[in-house]
Amino acid sequence: MQRRSFLSTALATPLTTSLAAGLAPTVLTAREKSGAKNPIVGEGEHRYECIHNWGTLPDGVKWQTTHGVCVDAEGLVYIKQQGTGGKPVDCVHVFDATGKHVRSFGKEYHGGGHGIDLRKEDGKEYLYLTDTAHGGVVVKADLKGEHVWTKKG
Repeated sequence: MQRRSFLSTALATPLTTSLAAGLAPTVLTAREKSGAKNPIVGEGEHRYECIHNWGTLPDGVKWQTTHGVCVDAEGLVYIKQQGTGGKPVDCVHVFDATGKHVRSFGKEYHGGGHGIDLRKEDGKEYLYLTDTAHGGVVVKADLKGEHVWTKKG
């Protein structure tokens, strides 16, 4: 699933539904009771409502520099962060479509967590993960983070 497909599906809200139905002028001028609304980004049929604070991390974990997002066939969202500073933290966080934290893994990428991609091979999904801090490593892993193979640069 491509990012645009995921966003179109997972982030479908009354606003995006209304936009698709051709009611954009009415919806875009509407205000909530508080007088504030979520920002809209994009153009044409690729317009999305920004929902801040989506994705609740476990206590004690903070977002760092993120370096990629992908979505599996079940709709789980994988977000990879670089991991910086002191104690190593998991660099891959997995959320359901509502933003609930499902699991995390990848302390081994701390400091160099960079790219993430999801590929389906022989009917099974795999993550391809890169690490720029430990010799340019590329890892093929299952969706739980277990390494299938590792290639060092």
